[in-house]
Amino acid sequence: MSDSSKVFSGIKKSLKKLFPEMSGHKASHFGTLLHIITGMVMSKHCHLPKIASKIQSNIKQESLVQKIERWLQNDKVNGTLYFLPFLKMLLPTLLTEDVSLLIDGSVVGRDSACLMISLAYKNRSIPIAWVMGEGRKGHFKEEAHLALLDIVQSILPDELNVTIIGDGEFDGVNFLENIQSHGWNFVVRAPKTGKFTKGGIKVNVPKRLKAGNTKMNSEIDFTNEFYGPLSLVSTRLDNKNGIIHLLSSHKIEKDIIRYYKLRQRIETLFSDFKTKGFHLQKSHISDLARLSNLIMAACLGYIWVVLLGEYAVNKGYNKEFHRTERCDLSFLQLGFRFIDFLINISKSIPQIIFKGAI
Repeated sequence: MSDSSKVFSGIKKSLKKLFPEMSGHKASHFGTLLHIITGMVMSKHCHLPKIASKIQSNIKQESLVQKIERWLQNDKVNGTLYFLPFLKMLLPTLLTEDVSLLIDGSVVGRDSACLMISLAYKNRSIPIAWVMGEGRKGHFKEEAHLALLDIVQSILPDELNVTIIGDGEFDGVNFLENIQSHGWNFVVRAPKTGKFTKGGIKVNVPKRLKAGNTKMNSEIDFTNEFYGPLSLVSTRLDNKNGIIHLLSSHKIEKDIIRYYKLRQRIETLFSDFKTKGFHLQKSHISDLARLSNLIMAACLGYIWVVLLGEYAVNKGYNKEFHRTERCDLSFLQLGFRFIDFLINISKSIPQIIFKGAI
């Protein structure tokens, strides 16, 4: 069995049981998806010729590229059919009563950007929903924020303590109101020039703070719309960075800071999707529907490799291919190394049982 066939078999064994039985075109499309994930994992790239070069097939490489292109642009291929069933099986193993959702945008493809919400889990985050947009900066209008929020609300079960965590782009009043209408909370970075009032009197944010110090104002109203009451925490987390201002529906200062510190994990996720993983920024795709389907494959591949890395740690295999005194690698990198290790010793890749697996 070739190296790519071993990876394909491991992915197929792990993912197939999470999807309903398929036949006809759906089964064929699902098989192509598994091959695309295999090619992305093996090549650590999303450029279609590089994906095709790692797929075991009797078809010529150029024909494989065309097959992948047809799959990406097929209007019957979408996340509702091929990502949501997987997500609904995976989420119960990840969710606790206190759920932290991280929102951010990043440039992917050619002149395109992805706005994504991911679930904070351990030291990483797991992608759960995204929308696409045009542009080179990864900034989206508030309508896109609201659309993404609606998708997430339809996915998550009721009666969870959800907190949405975002940077300064996500301080729109309509967006914050929508979050609270779902019974959720938020922690977002507020502009230092924002309008903050208390009882109609202007609240000035501190201009100087020592590293590690904070100042909190309660019962704050925000903007000319006097949206509130909210908490405003000004803090300087370390000597390297300046003061940041956090706007939140939470009431406790240490909780607000703790939640905001999780935000870095979605930047790590985008780094894994790009320079440390699949190089989504180099896909050369500008069509948003095609790019969204490519991101879907990347999300499935990312989650599978991360779970494989955690499997290696739980079973002690990481000691065979990484230092034993400490671990400096993410689960993604451990997963990649575990795949190489198994291939080198001619072992098959294990099936990941998602229920309770991570």
